[in-house]
Order: sequence, then structure tokens, then C-alpha cells
Amino acid sequence: MKNTLLLILGIGIFMFQACKPDFDFETEKISDKVKISSEWAVPIINSEIKLKELMPKTDEGKDIIIKEENGFRTLIVEKKLELIKLSKFMGDLSAFPKEGNVVKAPLLAVVTKDIEPKSFDLDLEDDFKGFRFADPKLTIKIINYWPVPMQLKLQNATYLTQGNETKAITSSSEIGVLKDIKMPELGKSAETVIELNSKNSNLTEVINAIPRNIKMGAYFATPESAKSNMNMPPTSPPTFDKYYHIPTDKNDSIAVRFEVPFNVSFENASVSDTMAFDFASDLKEEDVEHVKLHVIFDNGFPMTTNMRLILTDGMYNHLDELNDDDGLNIKAGNSKDGKNDPVQSTEDVIIKGEKIKHLINAEHLIIESTFNSKDAVKIYDQYSVGIKLSAKVKFKYEN
Repeated sequence: MKNTLLLILGIGIFMFQACKPDFDFETEKISDKVKISSEWAVPIINSEIKLKELMPKTDEGKDIIIKEENGFRTLIVEKKLELIKLSKFMGDLSAFPKEGNVVKAPLLAVVTKDIEPKSFDLDLEDDFKGFRFADPKLTIKIINYWPVPMQLKLQNATYLTQGNETKAITSSSEIGVLKDIKMPELGKSAETVIELNSKNSNLTEVINAIPRNIKMGAYFATPESAKSNMNMPPTSPPTFDKYYHIPTDKNDSIAVRFEVPFNVSFENASVSDTMAFDFASDLKEEDVEHVKLHVIFDNGFPMTTNMRLILTDGMYNHLDELNDDDGLNIKAGNSKDGKNDPVQSTEDVIIKGEKIKHLINAEHLIIESTFNSKDAVKIYDQYSVGIKLSAKVKFKYEN
């Protein structure tokens, strides 16, 4: 009988996709007549890692939307900041003529309203530490149905850090500045958008702090200039040379929308997952001379990656690592514009001594990947890093 027995097994493990089978390579299937220097080769891992599973879940009751376009994802949180009702601002309109749902009236007063800050949760949490989002955007959209001069000012804009420290969202041009709200034609609506981005605010700093939440408030007003239609001589009752035609069945709305595209740079950004693991648990340590691990990486991510293969026991206590102290370094892929173009790297690791016992006794394998990139890159669903790990076991046998 030949001294070398090769067992070629096809085993698929899909990390980040909740498919984590156990591995059990039974040594009793090896002939006890195998002599000195016999070797047994088995594949341990055939796995694929994708980053899309890191995106927050769009569970019922959350304001989170995940927009996907050709595999490129954008995290969106959209929420109403305020619904402004006409009756609270215009006073008693019963004295003015009405045609259907439209009242012909002058602006009765200058009205102001402070809109209390509301909290918005992006659900980014700690999974995104080391991710540097390049172009987040925050938009405040005002839908106006009233042909009346109005203004809005963003204020009380803050975020809460992971350390529970409240910090300010700042913008010299967009926060604390009164903005005119567009007036619509009668029977129509007009949209006004105020935008915070990486160029006119500290929003990039805010998002990359992985905030627990973001708060935004506003100030709403009908300005003094709205009374310019009034002719008010000092000694005479006011007269009006024009009127506002106001639809009474429409309410203005103010909505806040965060957009965080998955266009990121990485600074020691670490992601990991755990799978059940059984490397021939009925092997005896004293029968094994050494184990040679052969690892093949097909990296489609356009960034360098360092990977650590961590063994734990059934209680997830650290046993050992199937790599040296520097981890396993993987070359950057050539993927671009959504086309996965992986670059292959290989590593060989020899397991000896006490490490063999840890390999045999391990019940879980944690694969920890650390990404680094100098510049921001768009990450598509198609991008992945494939991992194939096989072991060649050299046994000790006596005549």
C-alpha cells in the first residue's frame, strides 16, 4: 500500500452568511497498516468573506434603508423632523374669504417656532471601527405647500460618541443660518434642501466617530419681510394691497435624511467571524510529528489584508493561532467598478509541539481580517476574499 493517502474533500463554508458546518475527519478510516512517514492531506477551509453583511439590518420599526445599485450599497436613515400644521401659525382665518380649501388672507403675524432636537440612530456600532467613510451626506428636506414667505434655521445639532461624550455638528454656512424656504405655486408644493457634506461641515468626522446617535433641531419662522404686502400708515388702520392664497388642507413637512455610501478607506479595520471546527479530534497528539498548513488567498478587495486564524475551545477561550505573530499577509486585489478581480497569495505554516494539541482540541475557529487602504475605495457586494486552507499531517509510526 502506498505510504501517502490523499483525501480530497469538497467542503464549503460561507462566512457572514450564517452557514457554519462542523468538520469531522475520522482517523479510524485510515488503515492501521500504514507504515513510517505516511501522510494524510485534507482541506479544512474553503471560505469566502464579503463585507456587505456588516451593513445594519433594516428591521421593522427602524428608520434604516439600504440602497443597493449594481452591488454598491448606501446606508440611509430617513426620519420626519417636524410636521407643521397651518392652524398653529395662521390664527383665526374665519374672517377671510374661502374658496374650497383655499383662504384669501394676509399674513396675520410673524410666527416663530423652535423645533425640538430629535435623535437619529445609524446603527453603525463598533463593527465599523477603522472604516473611514469618504463622502457621507446629511440633507434636510422641507416640503412647502404654502405660498407664504418662510425661513428655517438648523440648530442644536450634536452627536453622541461611543464614550458618551456629546459633541457639536458644525457648519458655518448651513447650521445657525436662516435659509429661505421656497414658495410654491397655488395647489402645488415646493422643495427646499439643505445639505451637510464633507466639504461644508465636519460630517465626515462625525460619521467616522461611529456615533451612538445624532440629534438635529431647527427654528422655523415667517420673517418680518412677509409683512411687506401691508400698507400701514402711522395714523390709519392697515390696508392690504395683496393677499396670500393659503391651502388649509395641507401641512408642511421637514424630513432629515442621512446617506452614508460604502465608499471607504480602511485603517486597521477588523472584521471577524466564528465557525465550528473539528480537526480530527480523535487523533492523538503523540502520533503526529507535525502538521503543515497550506493557505491560499484569492483577494478581490482592492486593499491589503492581514488575516489571523484563531483557535478556541468550546467556551471560546483562546488556545492558539494558526499563523505566526505577524499574521498572514494578503496582497491587494485588482477589483474595480464592481468587477471582482482577485489576486492570489499563498502561505505555508508548520505546526509542531503543543500547537498540535491545540489544533486537535479546538472547537471553534475565528477568522479575523484586518483591512488597510491609503485611499477611499467603493466596496461592492461582488468583492470577496476567498480562503482555502489544507493540512498535511505527518504521522509517527513504529514497525
